[in-house]
Amino acid sequence: IGDLVWVDANRNGTRDASDPVAPGVRVVVTWHGADGVLGGDDDVVVEVRTGTDGTYLADGLPAGRYTVTFDRTTFPRTTTAYADLDGGDPLVTTVDLALDQDRVDVDLVLRLPDVLAVTGAAVGLLALLTLLLIGGGVLLRRRAERAIE
Repeated sequence: IGDLVWVDANRNGTRDASDPVAPGVRVVVTWHGADGVLGGDDDVVVEVRTGTDGTYLADGLPAGRYTVTFDRTTFPRTTTAYADLDGGDPLVTTVDLALDQDRVDVDLVLRLPDVLAVTGAAVGLLALLTLLLIGGGVLLRRRAERAIE
């Protein structure tokens, strides 16, 4: 089980040559055990990290059901999980592995924060400051007009 963790820098949902990869991301692959039920005494946990090329691979796994969990504390700074293979919670993916099968489609897409969201408070503050300056300018003009009269 493996694939790639990458950052959708241009936010188009497609892996482009300019999109960076995410090295050092901790990936926890949990086999649900022979009973196929997560949380039982027969579960087996394998931990790997993405390489410098953003890829990871947990190999030599027996057939069965797996949960793949990505550790958000190891993501590149300011990135958040955006999309994964099953379309649910991007931090957790459940897959089935057949005998002698290679699942190299369990990827994770990260995104940088939306620039407007990051600067939203700053924009609001700037708008307030602008209104105060305009209002102050109007007030000063009126005082100057009264002083001339």
